[in-house]
Amino acid sequence: HELLENVCVAISDALGFDKVAVQLLDQGDGFHHTIASVGFAEDENIGSSLNADELESLLQPQFDVSGCFLIEHADARQLLPERPAGYRSQRDGRGPYAWQNHWLFVPLQDRRGRRIGYIWADDPVDRLRPSPARLQILRAFANQATTALEQAAQFEEIQNAYEHHRALIDASPVAIVDFDLEGRV
Repeated sequence: HELLENVCVAISDALGFDKVAVQLLDQGDGFHHTIASVGFAEDENIGSSLNADELESLLQPQFDVSGCFLIEHADARQLLPERPAGYRSQRDGRGPYAWQNHWLFVPLQDRRGRRIGYIWADDPVDRLRPSPARLQILRAFANQATTALEQAAQFEEIQNAYEHHRALIDASPVAIVDFDLEGRV
């Protein structure tokens, strides 16, 4: 959680998004849940969680820019017409390059290519749609977050194996006897 909070803060600071969230897939219920976020007030509506199928519906090749998916609001609503209204951008701009309540997702995948979640960013400080170069940097942040998640999971597995091994040793009925150099007990 702390690591992902730091990722959210770094994205917000470096790339100028007021709102950033990391949402991970819960295999049990099939929905993505917010694990870390920055910029949201406690009672602020960030919308209901996307399920895995809804996310896949949004991640269409025509919206892919540098490994991020930037979707106009009308297109997202067309792809998910049954989805209730959620968060509404507070920093819309004006003009041909303006941010207009766009949906911006950066998929997170494990080493096997399975989707494990996504980063969601909104409310750009400059009120503009991010450039491909800025989205490439966002993709790099997502890759680092995925690597960190995998390393944390591996560390947890090692810790669990050690604790299991330690419990087996502690529960063993065989006494450990210390012999001195001359073979006496």
